Amino acid sequence: MRKIKFKQSYKPLSEATPEEWRQAFKIASFWLTDELENCKEFGAFSEANLGESAIEYFPKRAYLALKDPNNKWHWKEGTKLSTLMINVMRSDMAHTLRDYRLNGEPLLKSTGELVRGEVDEDGFDDVNAPEEVSPEVRLGNWQIEAELEKMAELKRYESERDKGMRIARAAARKSGDPRMVTYVELAFKLPDYRSISKRMKLTVKQVKELETSLIESIDGLRAERVTTERFEKVWGITINAHLNKLMTYHWGQAPLIGFCRPLSPGPGPSDRF
Repeated sequence: MRKIKFKQSYKPLSEATPEEWRQAFKIASFWLTDELENCKEFGAFSEANLGESAIEYFPKRAYLALKDPNNKWHWKEGTKLSTLMINVMRSDMAHTLRDYRLNGEPLLKSTGELVRGEVDEDGFDDVNAPEEVSPEVRLGNWQIEAELEKMAELKRYESERDKGMRIARAAARKSGDPRMVTYVELAFKLPDYRSISKRMKLTVKQVKELETSLIESIDGLRAERVTTERFEKVWGITINAHLNKLMTYHWGQAPLIGFCRPLSPGPGPSDRF
C-alpha cells in the first residue's frame, strides 16, 4: 500500500511583525533564564567563555540564524515564533557545551595524560617527589581519576534527565490530553518515534505532532516560572531594557556578530525536553 505524504505548511519569517519578534525575544529570554540561572557564572555559558552575557548572546545568535536566507529552520503553521527561537537556542547551546568540553580544560588531554597543576610529570611536587613512580601506579591514578569523572558526568546527566521528566510530566498533565501523558512516559523508555507510535497505535507523524505540542507547553511552562523581578535579579537588567536592546538588531541599528549553527535538534524524542 502506498503511503500518503502530507505536505507541511510553513510561514515565511518575513511575515513576522515587530511585536511578534519582541514577544518571541521575551519568552525565549525567560526560558533561558530558567535554564541558566544556576550556571551562568562559570563554564560553557559564562560571559568569560562566550564573550558577552548569555542572555544577549543566545537570543541574538538565534535571531541571526533565523534571518539567514540559507537557514534550515522553518516556521511551521500553528507554531509560535518563540518556540522556533527556543529550538534554535537549544541547538546552539548544545553545540556550545560540546565545543567547551572539547576545547576547554578537560580533565584528560587527548594523549590520556592527566592534566595537573604545578607538578612534575610523575604527579608529585618537587619537595616530596620520590625517585621513581612505577607505570602501574601512574596508570592506577589515571584510571581512578577517569572513573571518578565518568561517575560525576553520569550523575549530572541523571539529574538533568530527572528534571526533564518532572517538567515534561507537569506540562502533559496541564495540557489535559491523556495521549500526551502517555507519550511522555513512553518517550523516556522507548528508543525512537516508531516504537512509540506502535505502542500508542498512532502514526509517526501524529507522535511528532504530540512532541511538538509538548515542547511548546514545556517552554511556556518554564517561561511562566520567570517573573520580571526574577529576570532582573539574575541578569542585572530590566526586561524592557533587554528587549529594547535586542530589537535594535531587528531594526538594523546594531551590528549582528557571530553565527548560530542552523542544525536540527537530535533524533531522540526524550532528548528534546
